[in-house]
Amino acid sequence: MSRTSTLAEKDFPIEFVYPKDGAIGLVTTANVVKKAPHEELAQKFVAHLLEPSVQRALAKATYDGSVVQGVKEDPALKGKVVSADKVDSLLKLDWKTINKNRSAWTDKWNKQVESK
Repeated sequence: MSRTSTLAEKDFPIEFVYPKDGAIGLVTTANVVKKAPHEELAQKFVAHLLEPSVQRALAKATYDGSVVQGVKEDPALKGKVVSADKVDSLLKLDWKTINKNRSAWTDKWNKQVESK
């Protein structure tokens, strides 16, 4: 939904709809790299990103819904971000299977679709 909202804001004729079979949930993440040279600072940065005020600012700037429960949603963003009541209905992807097969699927896509 965030990408759709970004395009719509730029007057691109687009609208997000929830498919009958369900919408796929993609979560924006921040991760501290194992053995990072400044791990303590990196952990503090990630903690900062999870503060309610930062979650609200990110929602306004990127249309990504909050990943922290209880963060009050901005009514002005209704229909532009996935609201808390929709999160549980989003389809979850099996990333282990996807990552295991990603290379082969990319090759297949390139041969069957991109080459046309």
